[in-house]
Amino acid sequence: TVSQGTSMVPERTASMQLPVHIAVRTGGECRAWMSETTTGNIFDDFGPLLTEALGSASSESTASEEEFRRALENSCVYFDFTATLPLTLLEHCLGSSGGAHQISARALLLSSGQNSTLVLYAWDQNSDLYYRWSTSVPADNLQTAADKHTGNSAEFAFLSDAPYNTLMPYTLICQDRLVLSELTAATNLDDTAKDTLLTQLEFNIHSTSRYTESNGAEIVGQGTRTLRIAPDGTIFYNGGSDEVPSLLVTHAGEDATLAECLDAAWQTAVTLLTDHTGDALLYLTSAKMDRRGNAEISFGYMVAGYPVALQEDAVRIEIEGNQITGITLHLRSYTASDKTTTLLPVLQAAAAVQSDTPQELFPGYLDDGSELLSPLWLSRS
Repeated sequence: TVSQGTSMVPERTASMQLPVHIAVRTGGECRAWMSETTTGNIFDDFGPLLTEALGSASSESTASEEEFRRALENSCVYFDFTATLPLTLLEHCLGSSGGAHQISARALLLSSGQNSTLVLYAWDQNSDLYYRWSTSVPADNLQTAADKHTGNSAEFAFLSDAPYNTLMPYTLICQDRLVLSELTAATNLDDTAKDTLLTQLEFNIHSTSRYTESNGAEIVGQGTRTLRIAPDGTIFYNGGSDEVPSLLVTHAGEDATLAECLDAAWQTAVTLLTDHTGDALLYLTSAKMDRRGNAEISFGYMVAGYPVALQEDAVRIEIEGNQITGITLHLRSYTASDKTTTLLPVLQAAAAVQSDTPQELFPGYLDDGSELLSPLWLSRS
């Protein structure tokens, strides 16, 4: 059965943004942008090169780490989407009519080398595999796009001296001091917000199966479905075995594709979080589907292109049988203040990293529950 869609599930995720770190090397000089998104001005010029490359990619082959790193030393443009995602979804989000390659990628690279056309590379961080394709994009188009922007002087960690060479190899080292706004954070869970959530999820706000636990969490039941609203702003929805029209996944075939599940999950998350996030936007952090067609899709928060790190995902949505059956939300509102903070010099931040495994450094915010969040260097392995 093909569902016809409802108010929560649109045909396209037109407003979805992905964060992307962009690095461009021309004339031997590397420049970078660490807070760009796929709707930003920088991506407006470099993104078309990528979508054209994906659309014309042919002759897929595996590549070595050494070849990938050599390609980063040529004239090139590097797109780091900060999370490893199926390439089919990256193409979907970018509006590309690519070949729906059955691999995953965290970063995509267009490199000129000795060719008259750009070569497309992909790096799958999870499996540490590399891929390459020929494209029909003229190499001269890279220089044309690069001439429009300045960027910050930067270099990859694997091409840098100590202490940077102990970081993960594709960490981008920007020498310019970064200045970010401080954030105020809040959790809005008044009665009006609760009732709105209940209405959006098709619960009866006057349900007799509504009670408060001793820890302050409010529980609402209806049929086999339950909604748990914790005092800290964490919302847990379990769909049980009931069919909810607004949570059905629109699908063209017998079963929803991962892209169709993403569209439904995105619109549901955005609808439920309307008026709750302040200056923050959601961005895709994970999307996976098992052989039975069950999907799990997660989103994080970002402000002005910089991530806000939480202990858990901002949103996690589970899909079974072409319907959203589980939702976890962390309701937090972030507002950029007029006060700014200059981050610690990257040299000092790199020297301060102490770990048995190589770490990646990147700018952002850590939400530890405080009302004021200052920007800082985040790290992950």
